[in-house]
Amino acid sequence: MATAPRVNNENADTKFVKFKGSGAIFKRSGNKVYTIRWYEDGVRRQEATGTRDFKQAKRLLAMRQGSVARGEQPEPKMGTLRFDQAMDAVINDYKLMGKRSLNAAERRNRLHLSPYFGRMKMKAISADTIRAYQVNRQDEGAANATINREVALVRRAFTMAQADRLVNWIPDMEMLPESEPRQGIIEPHQFDKIIENLPEPLRGPVRLVYFCGWRIKSEVWSLEWHQVDRKRKVIRLDAKHSKNGEARDLPYEQLGDVIEVIETQWQAHQRLAEGGTICPWVFHRDGRPIKSMRRAWKTACKRAGCPDKIPHDLRRTASTNLIAAGVPEVVAMKISGHKTRSTFRRYMIANNDDVVNALGKVSDLKRVHKWVQSPKLSEIEQFEDRPKMAVNS
Repeated sequence: MATAPRVNNENADTKFVKFKGSGAIFKRSGNKVYTIRWYEDGVRRQEATGTRDFKQAKRLLAMRQGSVARGEQPEPKMGTLRFDQAMDAVINDYKLMGKRSLNAAERRNRLHLSPYFGRMKMKAISADTIRAYQVNRQDEGAANATINREVALVRRAFTMAQADRLVNWIPDMEMLPESEPRQGIIEPHQFDKIIENLPEPLRGPVRLVYFCGWRIKSEVWSLEWHQVDRKRKVIRLDAKHSKNGEARDLPYEQLGDVIEVIETQWQAHQRLAEGGTICPWVFHRDGRPIKSMRRAWKTACKRAGCPDKIPHDLRRTASTNLIAAGVPEVVAMKISGHKTRSTFRRYMIANNDDVVNALGKVSDLKRVHKWVQSPKLSEIEQFEDRPKMAVNS
């Protein structure tokens, strides 16, 4: 860049400081910050610098011209991207990729992230800003795991913005320690009491989850009759409704309780059809899809004397029961839809009865093998010294 700038009035409302070559720095009337102009492959580029310092604007222009000379993309344009714009990009990406967590991401953004960060510039969000948000959410009573999911969305916003060359750095975001995974299961007598106190439309899906461990909201409530083969007694879960993206079958011919559930629902389906209502869902409320059972579940558990139970305990119970029944782990995973052993094993809960039975088996093993044990088994036998042999004698 030449060192001799000259002032030139291109328009009446524009004051230019033009350099020899293809660069210019100027301020428009009424604007306090500098704008730079340069050319790339004959195309004029223009950018507001966001600064009132002429030397900083001059350095930025030199950077842009240097990138053009090296054949590189210009450095990210900092200072303009807002948090709400960055989060809009994240939500659109979730929609484009068809992510099942879209609704949760939209809810977290609408209820917590947007009210806090609003239209804040991304460049103003630092590690301290993130920590302040975490403290604020803890003060509101949010669990650390919940806060971590929200901060993960902020990190995703920065990652996408960096990929689009809208920011060139990502602040440190330290995740909070989370509590150990919940270990609750539902004992048979508790399950019977809960079923008794649930409304009729919810008893079928809850009984199904108790035996197969499917995810109640995404995999059971979405079941439609075209997925059920009543003759062969097989339920087919579509890949689009499976969390791990894999379709799977549930042959229920040996599960009397599930057979009863399906046939009961089919009778209800026929009654609706006779009344002129064609309901595609296996489980429903008077022909309408089930969307929530939080209040009904809480009431049923309270009346059953186990108010601390949650619906997801049904999934843990099914996994534990499958293993306790001697089902191989790989088969149990196929039934419940777990993709990794590490996750599945977190669902296998060992209760006190399991521990007692295991220790009893150890005791039985000791009694069985007692008669073959040598009384001197734990003693070290002393061997007589042997004469040393000469080497190469």
